[in-house]
Amino acid sequence: MCGRIVACSERLLGLCAATPTPAVGAVVILAASYAAPVSVFIGASLAEALIAISSVIIGASLARFITQRWLGFVSSVLFLAAGVLLIFEAIIAF
Repeated sequence: MCGRIVACSERLLGLCAATPTPAVGAVVILAASYAAPVSVFIGASLAEALIAISSVIIGASLARFITQRWLGFVSSVLFLAAGVLLIFEAIIAF
């Protein structure tokens, strides 16, 4: 039974990882619009690297001032608040 749950969760994680983001759509549109797909690839790669580097720097800076427990609590609250706002936005738009 436990093996089935693990297999299902692995499939779900694989599905989430394979789902394209809006950034992927933007890269596809840019590559189709311009005759320089290599330049688009390099720009998108540099942008992704910059986001990762800035996330690490911000996370390391926050870890100096906030304990791991509070950081987890604050991130959970912000995640839930974003979810609630998205639900309200969907209800209002409907």
